[in-house]
Amino acid sequence: MGRIAELCEALTSRVASLGLNPRGALLPGLDVHAMLRETQSLAIELHPELAELYGWSGGMPRRDFCDLFPGYGMLDFGDACSLYREVGADPDDDFLAAPNQIVFPVFESGGGDAYGVVCAGDLYGSVIWHVLHYEPVRVVESLESQLSFLLECVERGVYTADDDGFVETDLERQKALAVSMNPKIEYWRDC
Repeated sequence: MGRIAELCEALTSRVASLGLNPRGALLPGLDVHAMLRETQSLAIELHPELAELYGWSGGMPRRDFCDLFPGYGMLDFGDACSLYREVGADPDDDFLAAPNQIVFPVFESGGGDAYGVVCAGDLYGSVIWHVLHYEPVRVVESLESQLSFLLECVERGVYTADDDGFVETDLERQKALAVSMNPKIEYWRDC
């Protein structure tokens, strides 16, 4: 098992300890050859961390979205490819667009916000966050960094679940932890 899969296993177990069940919404992992066939039709090469992530799980069908972290579920691989095909490859569309970057969507809020991994460009491997009507920003250096950060947030009680099963975030503690774990990322220092 690779590092991404290990972090995903730990994160889903810790999120389950909050009384949530993201594992029940996750699809089985995908075969590398199936991913290659799909991404070749998109003219994109997945970053190796993304390939490992989708090898661990094929994502979550949108109808079954469950928070893997506050407000976000993992896009079903087919939905992520469709979303990339629709808007991610269009340099004039601001969805996950970053200058000189090719960004593949991976986590979505269901309300139009998303995280994606840079698969080509000078920020290769970085995770970009896009909130509707705002410029996309780089939030971590890699998918591994993001998963490590999310796991740390759950373990330290930065993310908790209320009685109704909604994940709540202690924003001050999240920012402090993000700054300490991502010292090179301007976003966390400036937000």
